[in-house]
Amino acid sequence: ALADALKANCTVTHVYLRGNWFGDEGAKALAHALNSNRTVIHINLEHNYIGDQGAKALADTLKSNGTVTHVNLDYNDIGDEGAKALADAFKSNCTVTHVNLYGNRIGAHGAKALADALKSNHSVTYIDLRFNEIGDEGRKARRPRSVCSLQFRAPLCCERHSEMFGSSTMLSSSCIFEASTLVHQSMLRSTGSSIKEQVRLFSLLRSAMHQ
Repeated sequence: ALADALKANCTVTHVYLRGNWFGDEGAKALAHALNSNRTVIHINLEHNYIGDQGAKALADTLKSNGTVTHVNLDYNDIGDEGAKALADAFKSNCTVTHVNLYGNRIGAHGAKALADALKSNHSVTYIDLRFNEIGDEGRKARRPRSVCSLQFRAPLCCERHSEMFGSSTMLSSSCIFEASTLVHQSMLRSTGSSIKEQVRLFSLLRSAMHQ
C-alpha cells in the first residue's frame, strides 16, 4: 500500500523505513514505486533483512532514477551479488551522493566491484563499508592517482570514551581522487576494544588507496 502510494505522490522527499524487516519483497515493491516517483531523495532502509535480490531491484531502479541522493542500506543481508548490482547502477547513476552499506555481508568481490564502479562515478562522495566481510583481498581494489591524508584526533564533540586512550577518539580520512571528482570523507567512531577493529579496517582502506 505504501509503495503504491509513492508511485503517484509528488510531495514526499524522505522515506524512513528503519527496522520493519520486510525483506526482499518489500524492497522490490519500493524499488518499483521509485521507478515512477520523482520527488523522493532520501531512502533509509536499514534493519530490514534485505538480501541480494532486494538490492538488485533497488539497483535496477537507480539506473534510471534521477532524484534519489541518499541510500541507507546498513544492517541488512546484502552480499557480493547485491553489491555488484549496486556497483553496476553507480556506473550510470549521476545523482546518488551518499551510500551506506555498513554491517552487511559484502566480501572481496563485492568491494572490488564497487571500487571499480567509483573510478568512473562522478557523484558519490561518501560510501560506508564498515563491518562487512571484505578481508585482505578486498583492499587490493585500486583507484588511480589518489591523494590521501590520514588524521587521528580527539575532538571535543565526541562523547564516546575509550579506556585505551583515556579520551574521546575519532578516525577521519579525506581522500581526493584526481582521476575523478570522487571525494571520500568518512568518520569512524570507536569505544573500548572495538577501536582495534576500526583501526585495522581504516589501515586497509588507506593501503588500498595508495596502491
